[in-house]
Amino acid sequence: MMLLNGMKKKQVGLGLRFYKEIRSYVSTLNYAPQAFPVKIEGAIRELPLKVFPFVILYEIIEGEVIVYRIFPTKRNPELKLED
Repeated sequence: MMLLNGMKKKQVGLGLRFYKEIRSYVSTLNYAPQAFPVKIEGAIRELPLKVFPFVILYEIIEGEVIVYRIFPTKRNPELKLED
């Protein structure tokens, strides 16, 4: 939510566009979760967004998609799984 609030301040409607894009990508994950490569620690996959500079970090556990984070690609990649 903090991310969406920050986007709202930058441009009217930007937060809503970001939210809608995330929803469409999550729908893709539900349909074809194994379509994206394993990138981190042998299990975590990355789905890059096309419009916004972010990746969705997720894992498939017992057939269920677990989204860990929506990470900005401009940040240090070593921080992808940091709290």
